[in-house]
Amino acid sequence: MGYLRFLPARFVDNKEGDAAIQHYSENKSANFSENTILWRVDLEDFKKIVEEGLIMKINDSVFGELEHDYVWTKDMTIQFFENENKISLMIDGDEDGIFDEEQYLAYQALMKNWNDLQQNFLQKLLEYYQQKRYELGYDIAFHENYPLVETTDQILEMIELDGIVVPYGDIREGRDIGVLFNCSWDKENGVGLRLLDEEVIEVGYQDIVI
Repeated sequence: MGYLRFLPARFVDNKEGDAAIQHYSENKSANFSENTILWRVDLEDFKKIVEEGLIMKINDSVFGELEHDYVWTKDMTIQFFENENKISLMIDGDEDGIFDEEQYLAYQALMKNWNDLQQNFLQKLLEYYQQKRYELGYDIAFHENYPLVETTDQILEMIELDGIVVPYGDIREGRDIGVLFNCSWDKENGVGLRLLDEEVIEVGYQDIVI
């Protein structure tokens, strides 16, 4: 026997649904809010709910409506220079939908300073590209994916904003967050920026922040 908990965290199927379901084993301790409603269900019923493809959702006061699939995600639109980009917001977190305060602070600070940070992003990406091109020897040997690039305007034409990643708050001290880009020179790995307190501390493949 287990519990189904109706909370702001919601399991819904692909159709519109207003029932939110979270499973708790009978012996698992949890701090239920005063608005919690518990339904007892047997394990087989719960397995059926999961097998039918229900998806857990929450409506977070800062991040908005998120879905959980290993990490919490949502699609969002954000401006990067002159372009409106549809990107993925990804937040590390457990299924209970409770996030670290540091995660909120990192995301809010990034959004607050977003316009001011963009030119610095381009400069860091330009430096990374030029270094990568040199390491691969394409400053001497021609490669169509690694042309000579000398300005941030040129690098802007070679990238597309792809996502924002909010890692767990206890990985680093400070406001830790990542920004992902697709890029023309490495379509398989893309490129990622890792920020700490709104300063770029690392540039590399996207997996440095995923």
